[in-house]
Amino acid sequence: HDDVWGFGVGCDGSISLLLQRLDPAHDWHPFSSIANALLGPDAAELLLVTESGHALLPPGTTRVALRGGAPQVSPGLDERAITELEALAATVSPGRAGALVTGRLEGRSLSCWRETIRPLPHILVLGAGPDAVPVVGGFQTLGWPVAVGDHRPAYLARPEFERTARHLLVDEAAVNALVGAGRWTAAVVMSHHLVADER
Repeated sequence: HDDVWGFGVGCDGSISLLLQRLDPAHDWHPFSSIANALLGPDAAELLLVTESGHALLPPGTTRVALRGGAPQVSPGLDERAITELEALAATVSPGRAGALVTGRLEGRSLSCWRETIRPLPHILVLGAGPDAVPVVGGFQTLGWPVAVGDHRPAYLARPEFERTARHLLVDEAAVNALVGAGRWTAAVVMSHHLVADER
């Protein structure tokens, strides 16, 4: 119903977009670094320059710091720019929902988005019956790593589980060892055998 501009936006609001080039020559940074953080075991910190008057740190400059590894930064940054970016990162504590960091570096204004990237949940589904199919499918739609465990090999061989990262042939007596050996965020128990579920 927007007669003037034809955008179809009824709220009369506005947004600012930052378009960021992804290049195979630079290993698709920063998306590859963000994906590694999502699939890794530990949280990482993202710092993205959104507005800048600083010649060394143009908008789109990105730093992804993985625990125990060297930070991944935008290609072409020199050591001085990296040092400036690290100084900016130290000015605000990270938050799950993110935070806009604004300030001045060397007399020039700078705005960055800082956010903690949490690893994707790893889900263990215990029971591979027919009703586990939509549950596993739901987790897969979210992009979450899923493992399905059951003591019945034929159930694990369902075509619907072909995309599942792991199939675990395990009986209820071995579940404690399985849970202790994995990096699970949550488990769904659905074998529908009362004794097995209790164990």
